[in-house]
Amino acid sequence: MYGSMWTSSVGMSAGSDRMDVTAHNIANINSDGFRRHLLDFVELTHVALAEQNPATILQPVVTGTPEVDPAVLARGHGVRARPVDLDEGSGPVRRTGVPGDLAIGGGGYFALGDAAGDDPIYTRLGAFRLDADSHLVHPGGGYLLDADGEPIQIPEGASGDVSVSSDGKVSVPVIEDGEESISTLGQIVLALPQEGARLAPLGDGTYDLLDEDGETLEPELEVPGDAGAGRIISGHLEGSNVDMSAEMLEMILAQRAFQLNGRVLQAVDEMLQGATDLRR
Repeated sequence: MYGSMWTSSVGMSAGSDRMDVTAHNIANINSDGFRRHLLDFVELTHVALAEQNPATILQPVVTGTPEVDPAVLARGHGVRARPVDLDEGSGPVRRTGVPGDLAIGGGGYFALGDAAGDDPIYTRLGAFRLDADSHLVHPGGGYLLDADGEPIQIPEGASGDVSVSSDGKVSVPVIEDGEESISTLGQIVLALPQEGARLAPLGDGTYDLLDEDGETLEPELEVPGDAGAGRIISGHLEGSNVDMSAEMLEMILAQRAFQLNGRVLQAVDEMLQGATDLRR
């Protein structure tokens, strides 16, 4: 019965985790560039626990030598959550009319860097603005990087708004020697996560790219429009891909699972109370 109490308690913890993820998704339904978080669960058994504590599967037998009892190996021991995954489906694209707002019509991600030259991070939130030094920056503070991994900066003498073509060329009108011309500032490239890679949320609509061991990966960088990276849509932003009806269903399922595990825990507690009363 003590095993039942443990199993129902970890089931309640899993239900709580599921509700936390659902609440996070609903809270970000209006966050541009947000990717819906997904939480899956896997079964726990004594076999899995044996890697940390082999004594859990050893039982005394007639000979007095501990041996593996198959009945213990087959006994379920609850559930655990896998690492959070992301729904990579695209969100709705809306027009803003702001030149620095960029959406991606495909599967790519903008690459962002910082002044320290650390590993880049990635985002679908393309609400770029100019900082004090005329760099194109993300709302979270990262610099938009070009094909050479350098921040894109607007030169002095720019006489108009920045424009970005569908294939990622960044340009701006400038005045030189009294004449206006179009200056190309750089080429935006989009990061494509390779198969088996995992996007880890960092906040502010940004993500790190990790392998199965949690190590940072280098993605494939493609010119917009090539290899499924998608084309850039200037003057638009991509919204959250959260589906409210799906989240409401997840919330109901998480609540029901939590309630049922709580009833199991209550039933076991009553059984133990009955056993205690028998001894009196």
